[in-house]
Amino acid sequence: MLEYLINNPDKVLIYTIVFIVSIYLVLKLIKYIKIKRMSPYDKDTFKFIWWYYSKDKNYYYCCWDIINNRIDKDSFEHIWWEYAKDKDNIFLNWNTVKWKIDIRTFSFIWWYYTKDKDKLYYDLEIVSWDIDVASIMYLWWDYAKDNNNVYYEWYIMDKNVDVLSFKYLWWFYAKDNNKLYYNWKEIEIK
Repeated sequence: MLEYLINNPDKVLIYTIVFIVSIYLVLKLIKYIKIKRMSPYDKDTFKFIWWYYSKDKNYYYCCWDIINNRIDKDSFEHIWWEYAKDKDNIFLNWNTVKWKIDIRTFSFIWWYYTKDKDKLYYDLEIVSWDIDVASIMYLWWDYAKDNNNVYYEWYIMDKNVDVLSFKYLWWFYAKDNNKLYYNWKEIEIK
């Protein structure tokens, strides 16, 4: 992540804003939990892990829900934002992924993009089984690319996209040497 920010100094402000908003939301969640009086939480040992995840001496929580019956407490770890894993499962919030992901090679790319040894995921839905894992990179917003394809959320963009020249511009806009795109769709220029 640090390398990405060093190579993209124009993104630092945006990442800072996202971080500040995240802290604000966590503080709001703390207040919500105190108001709801989450039971049977232990107030003396209660602590936040990150984002939606918290724990005390007896339980792990996702938001207000006790998730002990769905996790292995000894191997449970937070990955990033809403993502967590244990030795057997990957979690997005309190949902367990429906299919088998290679947990050993599973890693977070950025935003909602994750990968394992041979698949690319967006919001833990499979985007592509045919990805060049070594070259996958997050561009910004909902765009990513590898040496073979450009991705927007769950979609593989049109095969006519020039992958080498494709780059993110700003606020859903992107371009390659031939076309301009908005939300992965080509913009007709007259």
